[in-house]
Amino acid sequence: MAATKTSRSRAISLILASLFIPFALAGSNTISLQWSNRSYGLDGPWQAVSINIGTPTQAIDLLPGGTWTANILSTSICSNSSGCSSSKAGLFDRHASTSYTDTGVIANTTFANRAGALPILSGAAHIGFDTLTISNGTNSNTI
Repeated sequence: MAATKTSRSRAISLILASLFIPFALAGSNTISLQWSNRSYGLDGPWQAVSINIGTPTQAIDLLPGGTWTANILSTSICSNSSGCSSSKAGLFDRHASTSYTDTGVIANTTFANRAGALPILSGAAHIGFDTLTISNGTNSNTI
């Protein structure tokens, strides 16, 4: 009787364990990102991840967002300012990218309401698609 109970217990354990195999396999498809060699922020230092956007690529350092999106700032954000601190991490010029596709504009908004991350910015934002190249220092992937 004890052997039958043990066999049943093992079978149930194997069935339960097999339910988690897809989750374990999903973890092997993760992509590690390369940290920037610079840190940012007046209240930091905050470490950023390095990415490349567009064709030809434009290097940008992004602060990873936990509960919000990572905002990619345009070159127009610094057009009226000399010594613009936002340019230190890199700015995206959509006009310089041959692979950029504009999908619309969010007009006259405060980005804190939309993204939850940039309460000091307001105005219009272009939304679009472009190629993204990420690297872990050894290999790179283009999305």
